[in-house]
Amino acid sequence: INTITAAMLISEIGDIRRFSSADKMCRYSGISPVACSSGDKDKNFRNKQGNRRLYEIFRDIASRNICRGRDKKSPINETFLEYYNKKISQGKTKRQALIAVMRQIAKVIYSMMIHQREYIKPTVSKTENA
Repeated sequence: INTITAAMLISEIGDIRRFSSADKMCRYSGISPVACSSGDKDKNFRNKQGNRRLYEIFRDIASRNICRGRDKKSPINETFLEYYNKKISQGKTKRQALIAVMRQIAKVIYSMMIHQREYIKPTVSKTENA
């Protein structure tokens, strides 16, 4: 995330302590699905409420993190790309998988803001994948 994106995030989120959990921040930003149930039928729908500017910021961050770099070989963020591909393999649509990545990023940002720490990109060792 560059400085401008971070400033936009902070301006839209405001005081992070007003959210008691990352899920509540996701709900505020419109990333969480809306559950609609009637009788024995349960369905989740896309949330069209919430802060749309914050939703767009998270969407831009997520789409940048799952794409590949200029060399078209190495991903920008391998962790989020693997999570995106995992959701696609589970039968989710591309939009649903992108929203799942957006939620993961929102949780990371919430944790960073609450604990006032920098993001440390996780490293995946070759022995864990074997």
